[in-house]
Amino acid sequence: MLRVGWGLIINLFAIGLFGWVIVPLNLLAGLCYLLSPAIADSIWTIVSTIVAHLHELIIWLTSLPSLSKAWLYTPINTAIMLMVILSMVPWLLPRGFVSRWLALPPLTLLMMTVYANQQSPKTIPTLYILPTGDRYVSAVLLQYPNGNNERTSKNKNINWLFLADHRSATIRTMASKLTADKLFTALEQHLGSLSVDVLEGVIVQSGHTGLTTTLNNDDTFATSSIRQSEILPMTVAQLAARIPIGQYWQAGRSERWDNLQQAYQIINHSEGRLGVSTQPCEQGKTWQLPNGALTIQALTGWSKVGDASVWDCTIAIDTSLPIQILKYDAAHPLKSLPSTIQTRISSDHSTVQQVNDPSSRLILNADTHQRVWQMWSLLCSADASNNQTSSHTTWLGHSESQITTEVLRHQTIDEIMTYDDKGLEVALSLGEIGNVSPQK
Repeated sequence: MLRVGWGLIINLFAIGLFGWVIVPLNLLAGLCYLLSPAIADSIWTIVSTIVAHLHELIIWLTSLPSLSKAWLYTPINTAIMLMVILSMVPWLLPRGFVSRWLALPPLTLLMMTVYANQQSPKTIPTLYILPTGDRYVSAVLLQYPNGNNERTSKNKNINWLFLADHRSATIRTMASKLTADKLFTALEQHLGSLSVDVLEGVIVQSGHTGLTTTLNNDDTFATSSIRQSEILPMTVAQLAARIPIGQYWQAGRSERWDNLQQAYQIINHSEGRLGVSTQPCEQGKTWQLPNGALTIQALTGWSKVGDASVWDCTIAIDTSLPIQILKYDAAHPLKSLPSTIQTRISSDHSTVQQVNDPSSRLILNADTHQRVWQMWSLLCSADASNNQTSSHTTWLGHSESQITTEVLRHQTIDEIMTYDDKGLEVALSLGEIGNVSPQK
């Protein structure tokens, strides 16, 4: 993946600086060393000072919030490499051999190609499963084609980001080495490569009791005292300082996160602001496009109950078009492969749906305790049975989910996928193990 932006302009300046100043001075110092080491050392000191100031300039430019959005991402292929080489050849040849202005045409073509890659809108609803570096932490991005929707006409796609921590509340697991800074850096890279500069919404599906009550004003606290349960909200705080976010849903006691996130930004000297208020991710909460083509609804989540085991917020995504689910490949985003179906469940309504109805439902499960679906069965299973449609339903969650076979039957699931590519044990009796992609 090639990251192009202000660095390209800086490199044009740096090539001249190195070619006309630094390299000649370095060669001169090498010759002077034979005659006078003291003079050579003085010249090398000047060279070191120039290089150090150049690095400081680059770091300062790339840290400016106003310039951070200038980065462009494009996949590296033969055409891109050829344009880069053609741009460099006139500068590598001896001066006067060919005009260095000949680098301008391939350089212009390169910039036009990179820009065109950023402007390609989605035509098929796509859900990317993004790598996080932790098998229990999931990050998925939904890109829905904008079409002619006036509400979001300024954006090419409608983007929703879903974050969840799938560590069981009852089973001890290995401590995670993932930090909010690492997760934010990875997500920023992935979102940039997918041309995401605005998020319609972010949903943190995991609700935890772990909240700090006080914050010490020192940098050590910001990196060492952030507990595992706080990583996802703190990541959202960093994202909100760099990317506009329309809505932010937080599972659990969401009203307590705003002050914590703002304090976290102050501790980390963030120049941005959270800029978006935290909303509870609770059962029944819904967002929908005006034309009804995309609906996002919370199926579980009861933060008013004084038991954190029922706070996790499972999401249902209903669309008028089938959703393709891809395992994002950071090295080759355009070659991201479809996620594997772990279990395919045969059902009569699925056959009818594929012929007559292109609509689909995708359930993003995030339970960490069996009480989540026990509560759902008590309060919502009857309503879910009455409101079932013929849409094709896909379940996406973790293999260690606490969901039951009965709930899967109530949801009329057609196929099951997992973030960690392992089979969901309770689903094995419902269908056959599959290894085909969800789209044909």
